[in-house]
Amino acid sequence: PVTELVTGIDLVEWQIRVAEGAALPWAQADIQPRGHAVEARLYAEDPAVDFLPATGPVLLWRPPTGEGVRVDDGIRTGDDVLPFYDPMLAKIIANGDDREEAIRRLRGALRETVLLGLATNLPYLRQVLDEPDFIAGDTTTGFIDEHPPQTTPDGDAAALALIAAGLAQWRTDERYGPGYWRNNPGVPPPRRFRLRERETALARWRSRGVATASPWQPATTRGGCRRHRARSG
Repeated sequence: PVTELVTGIDLVEWQIRVAEGAALPWAQADIQPRGHAVEARLYAEDPAVDFLPATGPVLLWRPPTGEGVRVDDGIRTGDDVLPFYDPMLAKIIANGDDREEAIRRLRGALRETVLLGLATNLPYLRQVLDEPDFIAGDTTTGFIDEHPPQTTPDGDAAALALIAAGLAQWRTDERYGPGYWRNNPGVPPPRRFRLRERETALARWRSRGVATASPWQPATTRGGCRRHRARSG
């Protein structure tokens, strides 16, 4: 894809034509690259566990669009990623007049990309595009060791993980857990959750018949899906 974008030549088309006996209409010296292109490969690999292959359902796949952005993918929403094939899911490529513009477009494309349902290297690809060494072109085979994945969740992602764990736990309690009826005002005992090394207590009470939770704070997230583990205690 990178070569096709900077030369304007469909390599697959010409591979087929040559196989059919056609001659190439140009010599190597006639091909003049134009602009710059950068490619990111989206893999079903989990950066948090040394990029081990991951499997699972594709709950939502929404590839990026925009000027200078190309996507070559092999998945659709509803597919299952199985362990029997190569874990590469898609190639996301961006081109521009120069390297700086190509990186800027690819950075925007990765932020727009949404893939839910299984662990991928999408968060790490976004991280790489923001690394000063990558932007400067100072990359070697030791780049990943020198710039390891940032696996600590940010505030929004951590809040969403805790909210999801709390809702799941309370839903289970309402079906199978003991009741918290009492004849005087009060709230049920808090549930405690541990996300990595941090423990958070969530409490719920009813106000005017509406169940409310505290100390939850509003949380937002953009594109992609981050997986976290939280346990009740």
